[in-house]
Amino acid sequence: MRIYVGSVTLFCHVQNRPLGDMRYDLPPKLVSFYKDKGFIELENLLSEEELHEISRECDSLLKLKLKQKHQNLSETTLKTTFQEGWNLHEESALLEKFITQRKFLEIVSQLSGLHKIKLGFTQIFRTFDKTQNESDETLPPLFYHYTSLDDVSCFQGLEIGCMIHLVSERAISQDPLVDIEQAKGILHPLPMHPKSITFFSSKYPFSLDPLPDFSHQLYLLVTFGRDNLVYVDQPKDPHTHEMKKQGFVYGDVLPGKIHVV
Repeated sequence: MRIYVGSVTLFCHVQNRPLGDMRYDLPPKLVSFYKDKGFIELENLLSEEELHEISRECDSLLKLKLKQKHQNLSETTLKTTFQEGWNLHEESALLEKFITQRKFLEIVSQLSGLHKIKLGFTQIFRTFDKTQNESDETLPPLFYHYTSLDDVSCFQGLEIGCMIHLVSERAISQDPLVDIEQAKGILHPLPMHPKSITFFSSKYPFSLDPLPDFSHQLYLLVTFGRDNLVYVDQPKDPHTHEMKKQGFVYGDVLPGKIHVV
């Protein structure tokens, strides 16, 4: 374990083994750290095989979506990949199986305290050349304002976000977690190294403002919540009307398998 400290503990990186077949029990001190701070980063949670397989799947799903708009993945902007990268697990049995594997759910359960868990939304973040990310397109507020999942999602009842780093084709010079301002209680939940995951509470303020400066990266955000997730009107959520296209109205309990841990 590596814990970085200043006048107070700022954040915690924890070396771990890849998700395997055995039960995944976190040491009580790590669970306590999460409950106290609202976040924790666990390193090396993915195997090399998982890393390459899920990275390819995310890029393939994005390529398919963009092809329908006659766009190429490597030439598109961060805003476009953000718009098209929402809930793509619904179109991929491989991705859904990965994010709902037992060992992943066990970690989520231990950190959140939930024993009945429902998958919320997923979001792919893909960046390429920095110049593309600095386009004239206006990014959603979560890229430049500090907010929380509770305040920015049309899914009410979320408990935890899991930011998975999948691809780093160009090295990130400084760990985003270094930018935490503990006195203000804000977070950049972007793991520096692939195979790492930052788990953070849905109530914890965060921002993704460093992401546009990170070229050639792939992140996957997975959210989980209570078994009675509800669709609500949330003007701050850029995807708030996507559920309407599927026939849902505000106040509906969202469908999905309830995972008992």
